[in-house]
Amino acid sequence: MTTGSEKKLQILFGRQQSGLVIVILLLVVILTALAGSHIDRTAGKTVNNFFNSHTLMQTATDASFFAVMAVGATMVIISGGIDLSVGSIYALCGMLTALMLRYLNIDSPSAVILAIFASVGLGTVCGMLNGLMVVGLEVHPFIITLGTMWIFRGIAFVISRAGSILVPGTLTAFAKANLGLSPALYPVAMLIMTAVTACCGSFLPCQNHYGQADISTLSARSA
Repeated sequence: MTTGSEKKLQILFGRQQSGLVIVILLLVVILTALAGSHIDRTAGKTVNNFFNSHTLMQTATDASFFAVMAVGATMVIISGGIDLSVGSIYALCGMLTALMLRYLNIDSPSAVILAIFASVGLGTVCGMLNGLMVVGLEVHPFIITLGTMWIFRGIAFVISRAGSILVPGTLTAFAKANLGLSPALYPVAMLIMTAVTACCGSFLPCQNHYGQADISTLSARSA
């Protein structure tokens, strides 16, 4: 006869997410064991090359851009679809936003607000085009988004002429604000990722009719 603690462990390790968490923890342990150590010049202490606050925060910041996209992709996958064009839309939104700000020559706090609305607006339009073609043409989203992936990427490549575009200093200062931490750390992207994941990734799939209906649909298809 199992006890209450054993039942909780069975429920915990019986979930699909448990395997992913275990794999991540194993990777952390392996990287920590193989990374070696060095002496921190600031604190004068020996720290692990991987498992230290600087490296972990930098890793989270680098992954934040992909994590924000993954939240939206999760909604699509839960509903039984797929979107291959998300990376191209990401590049296109960033490129057109940078071009617009450079053309308008805005270097003030309003540039940050304008950039956010421009990126979100363009991303919404691209997503709507994908959705309209999937529904209107009755073609599998894999085929539609495979095509739009190359279309959006091609547009971004052509308008940028395969070069870098400088954005206003105010926007750069906002994105690279260290918030009192080390000058080499830029935690703003990580904080935005945390907010987006907490609001959308946790609330939408579970706490409303839309999310519950999608999860029910996916479960029925899997069965």
